[in-house]
Amino acid sequence: MSPETEGRIAITGMACRFPGARDAGEFWDLLVSGRSGIARFSRDELLAEGVDAAEIDHPDYVAAAADVPGVDLFDAKFFGCTDKAAGLLDPQHRLFLETAWAALEDAACDPAAFSGSIGVFAGQGSDDYRRLLGADPTVASTYSPKLLDLSTGKDFLATRTAFSLGLTGPAITVQTACSTSLVAVHLACQSLLNGECDTALAGAVALRAPQGRGYLRDEGMASDDGQCRVFDADANGSVPSGGVGVLVLKPLADALADGDPVHAVILGSAVNNDGSSKVGFSAPGVDRQAAVIEEALAVAGVPAESIGYVEAHGTGTPLGDPIEVAALARAFGPLPAESCWLGSVKSNIGHADAAAGMAGLIKVVLALRHGVVPPSLGFRSANPEIDFAATPFRVLTETAPWPREPRRAGVSSFGIGGTNAHVVVEAAPDRPGVSTSDGPELLVLSARTPTALAARREDLADFLRTGAPDLAAVANTLRRGRAEFGYRTAIAAVDRADAVEQLAAASGHAVPDDPPGVVFLYPGGAAQHAGMSAGLYQGEPVFRAAADELLDLHSSPAVDALVRGGDVPEGGTTAPGSALVGLFIVEYALTRLWESWGVRPAAVLGHSSGEYAAACAAGVLTPADALRVVVFRGSRMEELPPGRMLAVPLTEAEVLDRLADSPDLVVAAVNAAESVVVAGPHTAVAAFAAALTADGVDAQVVGLDVASHSPLVEPILPALADLIGELPLRPPTLPVVSGATGQWSDDLTTPEYWVRHLRGPVRFRDAIQTLLAAGHRTFLEVGPGRMLTSLARRNADGAPGVVAVSSLPHSADTRPQPVVFRGAVGALWCAGVPMTWPETDARSVHLPTYPFDRRSFWAPVHPSPLDPPSPPETRPTRTSAMSTPSSTADLDGVRADLRKVVSDFLGGAPEEIPGDVTFLDQGADSLVIAQLARAVGDRLGVRIPFRQLLVKYPTVDTLAVQVLSLRPAEQVPEPVEPEEPAPSVVTVVLAQLELMREQLAALRERG
Repeated sequence: MSPETEGRIAITGMACRFPGARDAGEFWDLLVSGRSGIARFSRDELLAEGVDAAEIDHPDYVAAAADVPGVDLFDAKFFGCTDKAAGLLDPQHRLFLETAWAALEDAACDPAAFSGSIGVFAGQGSDDYRRLLGADPTVASTYSPKLLDLSTGKDFLATRTAFSLGLTGPAITVQTACSTSLVAVHLACQSLLNGECDTALAGAVALRAPQGRGYLRDEGMASDDGQCRVFDADANGSVPSGGVGVLVLKPLADALADGDPVHAVILGSAVNNDGSSKVGFSAPGVDRQAAVIEEALAVAGVPAESIGYVEAHGTGTPLGDPIEVAALARAFGPLPAESCWLGSVKSNIGHADAAAGMAGLIKVVLALRHGVVPPSLGFRSANPEIDFAATPFRVLTETAPWPREPRRAGVSSFGIGGTNAHVVVEAAPDRPGVSTSDGPELLVLSARTPTALAARREDLADFLRTGAPDLAAVANTLRRGRAEFGYRTAIAAVDRADAVEQLAAASGHAVPDDPPGVVFLYPGGAAQHAGMSAGLYQGEPVFRAAADELLDLHSSPAVDALVRGGDVPEGGTTAPGSALVGLFIVEYALTRLWESWGVRPAAVLGHSSGEYAAACAAGVLTPADALRVVVFRGSRMEELPPGRMLAVPLTEAEVLDRLADSPDLVVAAVNAAESVVVAGPHTAVAAFAAALTADGVDAQVVGLDVASHSPLVEPILPALADLIGELPLRPPTLPVVSGATGQWSDDLTTPEYWVRHLRGPVRFRDAIQTLLAAGHRTFLEVGPGRMLTSLARRNADGAPGVVAVSSLPHSADTRPQPVVFRGAVGALWCAGVPMTWPETDARSVHLPTYPFDRRSFWAPVHPSPLDPPSPPETRPTRTSAMSTPSSTADLDGVRADLRKVVSDFLGGAPEEIPGDVTFLDQGADSLVIAQLARAVGDRLGVRIPFRQLLVKYPTVDTLAVQVLSLRPAEQVPEPVEPEEPAPSVVTVVLAQLELMREQLAALRERG
């Protein structure tokens, strides 16, 4: 760690939502344009929102508010929440969860892939939503106070975030009133510096509920006209507001080493309390405000004169503003007048309560990044108690450039009760550029829903249109800085314009629940062509190293040109001695390249000579020994009498019928139901082709000058057997389907097999059918062209879910080979194949974050009524003996009632509740199941113990049978038992412990 980074904390990611701004980009637009996020309401609008007319007419009522947009909206499915749980969850928790995830994405940090621990330091505002829920009698009678407390309590914001996002560092809820968020930042920095976590989230959220209405002002605290005039002579208080902001923090040295994006750097921070050195508990104090600023500057190790801007707490009150300026002046000392700008974001958005300090800090980070300071609104003349001429400060009333280097700022936040915080921030350091890739880049996108995936494509395309960073940095960020979800798309683009065009046309793919195994298909002779891997040889070091490994053992001008590119000597493309050798080298190098991306075969299948590459991949032959066999086979084939092969689009039976008149020809391969290869002497093949053409059959000569899999190869078979007999053949390390038999192979270690393999026909159709029967659906052609992927699709006969991907282009395909290969990587990733992304020099950058697929959730959260409702004053008696269900209709009725009860706790329409899926698998936890058991008893008159609901009757269907069996034929009302007194704390704790014991026991019984 260098002196320049020691003690410094990088802000690698941030996200926010404040009045008038749905994200950081809109927040900056609002600030830099000098606009206000405070809205004003007409009388009719307020009445429509349910505000009482008498309240509107109250002389202290102010028809203005600084509301946060879309606070009722939440992507419940993204965070694994049922609909009812989302409705009960405080919108402050919901908004913080979404913002925390967005901040992590902005930092290019996938928490599931992050190797260290991530902490959470967070606080929230008022309990308005809890009061809304509690005020509804139906909600209060349906859901226990404990469940409501867990859903809304301030204690659970940080831990809920840690649980929902899988974060394992410290999770600490912070509550210091207005200074909460800046104190959270301070504590997060300390935790990082102390090594308690490797990355930290710090932030706060505050929302008023309900929204869309004004407020009753408190004299001297809240503005009487809905405007916050910080430091102005007419200042009369702030406007109640809200918002959310989250920062991702990391030690600067680590962030730079990891290539993380950096918004700004926290140089130092400090926190203290006024103690009793002020006139009252809620009053501010000069002494300790000045002390906390001085301490923060000391920790940062920078002089006050280096600070170019201070974001003040700025309550806009006649008493608070002069005290804050006095404290700043004392801390900064005798500096030149107007040498430091002063402002407050409260003039734009009001007082955001617990999130106020975060609004100010994010404003400063944006100003540092853009090199521009936004104006402070509503300032015309100074509060008469403030003598700005005697201080270094000037309130900025219009947007101004910030040329000073280094750009540094201070941010203050002071809480009612006296907890003060100050943070010193500096612009991100200049970083040397990195070399960019000359090749195409693979851009991968994923989302939890098709709607979100479509939005993600649009957002990235819009971002790329604006002159985004280097495409390599974008690709690196998408691969390493984003979680992988179940709906995916991928494109291989050569530049930004190409990427924008492809994103507009791209489609989404649903990933199967279980990662598929990939079958490697190795093509045989006729797939080769000049320069068939030249693009990969030049651009992929792993491929080049593997190819050179074998080219060093055997090469020729023709083989070299086939693999590396260049002019192929006449006849070298189709001569077996060069064609088969070049093809094997390419297939071997491709196998190594795919392995470097984390793709390894679940099974292998080679077509004709491609089976040598398959055997090599399976460990039967070493690469050197396999090359030796291929070289022998190719060179000896050139000594055979002239022969050819012919691809015929007929069935095997039809071909055999025609071959009755051509005794010199044989079936050499059955590739598909209507794709057969015939082999034999050159003249016989030519005559057969002419006859087929005369009959209107379009047969094609195979591009290899040999009649493999025919009697013409018999002269070389003894020598081939002798050679293979000399080699150490090992049992395969992975499943191999024989191209010779079309079945799983168990005799690859015998020379006899390889003799039969060359002499007998290729049963490729049978081989694909064998793989399909074993459940394989994902095929990768590991060689040039698309012949085998095409055949795999044809042989699937319409089987669902078949994915067939080519690694390299066909000879007629003009696309660059690296584009095709990266497209293949993307296609496999979209099919759910796990990838090991290669290391790159490219840094991560800030990209558009997740477009949540939101729905509205708001109080009240009412249960579904049972039909007919149970009388509240009586409950049915139970019989000791089990009763037989009286009819299917009765059972259906109980199921319907149970679905209504379950939907109250899990959400969704009652008719959508499945009958055969356990409550746990539908998203319930122990508390929900405990309340479900209680609700079944209260509303259906049958008591089912919690443990039985988990183990014996865990679904609607099983529970319905039990409920009906426990219901007596005739229900006799019994007196309602008197309500039990409210349980003591000890009773509640004991009940929770027993609940945990029952759940653990039940889960053990489940397996």
